[in-house]
Amino acid sequence: MYVAQVGDVKFFIMVYVDDLILVCNDQNKLLQIKEELSQKFEMKDLEELHFFLGMEVERNCDEQLLRINQIKYLKEILKRFRMEECKPIRVPLDPKVKL
Repeated sequence: MYVAQVGDVKFFIMVYVDDLILVCNDQNKLLQIKEELSQKFEMKDLEELHFFLGMEVERNCDEQLLRINQIKYLKEILKRFRMEECKPIRVPLDPKVKL
């Protein structure tokens, strides 16, 4: 992961094999970064992030919420080991934790 800050603008660039996640608190700078990277590398912009490394990502801009879960991944594991009938239990993250 690469993290940079220039003034009030923060950038996060996360890379895993051939996947890349770009995060920036300034939409114009984000578009600029995408343009510069696409000139140097072959890229395909998949727009909004939905899945990454077995995690499902749900973003609610109105409520300023980001939800991350692994339900789909866990169901696949349970199916692989023929444990689909197991009863799930929720273990939520402490809402006071700052990420």
